[in-house]
Amino acid sequence: MRRQRPGKHFLREWFAAYIWERTAALGTPPTALAVMAMGVWNAELIGPLFDKAVAAISREDIVATRLTAPGATVRRLLGDIDAEAAPVVEVLRRGIEAADARAPGRFSLG
Repeated sequence: MRRQRPGKHFLREWFAAYIWERTAALGTPPTALAVMAMGVWNAELIGPLFDKAVAAISREDIVATRLTAPGATVRRLLGDIDAEAAPVVEVLRRGIEAADARAPGRFSLG
């Protein structure tokens, strides 16, 4: 069965949510700041989509989605992998704890 491509309406709604999700770290910024935060995108496109997204979903909901959606997607794709992932997570945590945060990055200028 061939999958249908999403329509323009869906893509516009998705992009509006994407803009709001990306700028939510700024609190609820004024539209002009959200436009600047999106960088190279056309301001005439970003501004109205940002305003529409802010009107449709609260900052708390967009942040909660940002925090929970990746985990839900991984679980949907891979199933419950907690038992297999636990040893890997433990090794990664030990590495993070042992790392010297004051050390310059690999490509650091300092």
